[in-house]
Amino acid sequence: MQVVNFHHYGSTEALTAAFGERWRYIGRPNKRFALPASPLANRYSHNPLAHVQEGCASREEAITRYARWLQEQVLAGETAVCDELSRLSDQSVLVCWCAPQACHGHIIQRWYQEQQVAYVNLGGSRDLSRRWQSLVQRVVSAVHAQGRGITVGCARGADAFALEAALERAACLRIFAIGGRDGRGFWRQSAVDTIGQAEAAGRWIHWWAGGPCPCPSCQGEANGSRCPTLIQRLSARSQLCLQFAAGSGGGAGFIGFLARPDSPGTVACARLAVHLGLPVILFPCGFNGQALPTLGNGRWTVAGREGVWAAGYRWTPTAGEGSERGNYL
Repeated sequence: MQVVNFHHYGSTEALTAAFGERWRYIGRPNKRFALPASPLANRYSHNPLAHVQEGCASREEAITRYARWLQEQVLAGETAVCDELSRLSDQSVLVCWCAPQACHGHIIQRWYQEQQVAYVNLGGSRDLSRRWQSLVQRVVSAVHAQGRGITVGCARGADAFALEAALERAACLRIFAIGGRDGRGFWRQSAVDTIGQAEAAGRWIHWWAGGPCPCPSCQGEANGSRCPTLIQRLSARSQLCLQFAAGSGGGAGFIGFLARPDSPGTVACARLAVHLGLPVILFPCGFNGQALPTLGNGRWTVAGREGVWAAGYRWTPTAGEGSERGNYL
């Protein structure tokens, strides 16, 4: 898939001569060239002469707001938008007026690419030390180099390290946030600033991934009180993140970074991943891998002979306890 500028061709006839029926116009209506409005057109613009619903201060803001709008349309199942997206393929040529400058077409292109890959869920201890950040970065680089995407939660520690690394490497990324875009629903262990960076970059964020909560704490009406549904929402968020990865096809998996053997949330995720038939690799950070807890019927083996995987341990289920859906090595 590529994004091209209509000006570089000058007519629909020239576009057809170059690309056949593969090109799709994604812009606003243009009477001069008899181009109808696309359902995927950008409703935001920094150009004061553009006929749009909402003006923006910069090109970057217009693209970021478009990314947010596109996500909302897809999640809501908006028919015209979803139908147009369903017509895209690897060979599609998106035609607008901005390329090679940053364009909302690049948001559509990234959305499409992110539908084609298998996702690996990365997570781990919230109290994981910065000392282990480089390990997380190396793992993210290895997963990204294999053409896989990253799913991650929104906690401090391992989640935040993985999210930062995925953003730096422009990896395919899905973020499952415990709270909402307005900042409500998060808690003191949430990496709110890092989530904000991801949103500013136009990345896909599943807000309230553990379900909404009407309690005073989540609605900003009771400072300092703890949400009574926090544990349940954190668990539901983790399940949703893993289920998304499991549904993304062969090559999906779970990788965790444990600051200690009894990290309950990460171990619970690893056990759910095994139940879902996902390969599991855990990295013991600061303790011997022999202390890793069992995930059921099976055993731990060193994940690889060399490179970053040599520091991890792969769970090998007993026959019938789990399925092999991919290999990281």
